[in-house]
Amino acid sequence: MRNKLKIVIILVILMLLPTIIAQEQVTEQQALDSIAKGNLIIEKNKELKFPTTRMEDILIEAQRILKIAKNAEIVRSSEASPQQKRRAIEELKLISWKEITYQDVLDQIILMEEMEEKMLFSNDNIEANLIHLSPGDQDSEVNTLLEQINMAFEEERFEDVDLLTNDLRDLNEQKRAEQSTINTLQKNAKNMFQRYWFFIIASLIIVGLAGFFSQKQVKKKLLKNKLTRMKTEQDVLIDLIKKTQTDRFKHNKISGLVYNIRIKKYQEKLDQIKENLPVIESKLKKRLRKEK
Repeated sequence: MRNKLKIVIILVILMLLPTIIAQEQVTEQQALDSIAKGNLIIEKNKELKFPTTRMEDILIEAQRILKIAKNAEIVRSSEASPQQKRRAIEELKLISWKEITYQDVLDQIILMEEMEEKMLFSNDNIEANLIHLSPGDQDSEVNTLLEQINMAFEEERFEDVDLLTNDLRDLNEQKRAEQSTINTLQKNAKNMFQRYWFFIIASLIIVGLAGFFSQKQVKKKLLKNKLTRMKTEQDVLIDLIKKTQTDRFKHNKISGLVYNIRIKKYQEKLDQIKENLPVIESKLKKRLRKEK
């Protein structure tokens, strides 16, 4: 009796399985809507004078996949006529189409959205740093960094933009700290000269020594801040990788393509941090040893 019941349950599941799968499948209309969404993303960013070359390439790829997916669905369909199937098979010659569905079109637009998100983040990062950059701070070193940032942004190398912008922020902080130290020392030196001109030689020696040690402290503080920021970013990236793995393999919230893109992006940043972290730690240890 139990065996018969199991057989009935299995048959019912097998009968309902195609319906369940059909409900979860992305339709042609959803794929077309995603293509339209991709066009809107490009138009919006063109209005903002942002680069869109890579986005346009992704959209072209999405349109190509849509055409393949449409023919693949005709071949798979039990309702298509023999003539329609022959025409579709002819179109699919020399193409590996068996695993392609409309979902792949949506994945391309998701990739475009992620690229737009990275671009907007990079742009905000640039603007945030430019706000704190006064005309007096723009020496040749700063100008070179700004040119590299603008070039990387135009070429849509947003990971490089973020790295260069962090370098600009560190350089700006260093210059401000140095300028603050110089201003304080100049003010103190002026007061000492006015009040104790006969101690001018001694004052100059004190100022020189104070500047030397202040410079060391500034550099040590900048190294500590950079080390803390890198370790925090490392922890965040590890958490993001774990979350992406959970979304893919446990909850099935994202597709394989999106999973691979995100994991690759996070892993590249993580590898870069792991490569740079020992260098920063080594520099900091050397400075601490010198102070002992």
